[in-house]
Amino acid sequence: EGSDPFYQPVYVRVRDDPAKAIRSGMRQLIDDPSLGLDSSLSEFLDAASAASGRPLVIILDQFEQFFVRIGGQSRKAFIAELVNLYDARDIPVKIVVSIRAEWLGSLEEISIEFQTVLPGMQLFPLSMEAARQAIVSPAASVGVGFESGLVDEMLNRLIGTEGTTVFPPHLQLACHVLYDARETDRQLITRASYDALGGLEGILNS
Repeated sequence: EGSDPFYQPVYVRVRDDPAKAIRSGMRQLIDDPSLGLDSSLSEFLDAASAASGRPLVIILDQFEQFFVRIGGQSRKAFIAELVNLYDARDIPVKIVVSIRAEWLGSLEEISIEFQTVLPGMQLFPLSMEAARQAIVSPAASVGVGFESGLVDEMLNRLIGTEGTTVFPPHLQLACHVLYDARETDRQLITRASYDALGGLEGILNS
């Protein structure tokens, strides 16, 4: 209990260039000039894993943006990089994509290149109590707390249109950003940092 996780997670928001976003995310975690930005993605992640000392889990959030914002040739180039990474079985890296349910069919474009069916898991909306536990428990497990009233504020903003459920990817993104903005000396996520980020709306739209 309290030990570092076996894997090194890296959260990446897919924008106009997912490969560049992955490299940028890794460089923020690992300040190592030997990580060459001009190497292939497979070579870069192999070196990054070695520098980290742990296997990597790259979490590509809002992956539907890959099909919305990126042109066909650029998508094809990134998929080729993923295939090369998949074929390099000795590189200790796993890729996880988070995508809205209505875009699941678009993953066929990637699946065809892998010549396999990509495994998946659907995330259903969370009840208020389940969402509260999803916010508080992981933070508490690493000794991080929330300022009084902040969790209730987040839940009130995260709640779905029916007023009873929370969309898991929104919760995950908000918690990830707030964790990075915590007061490290007190290991506390404060309302001041939440407000400085523009509240939940600012976090989700950044």
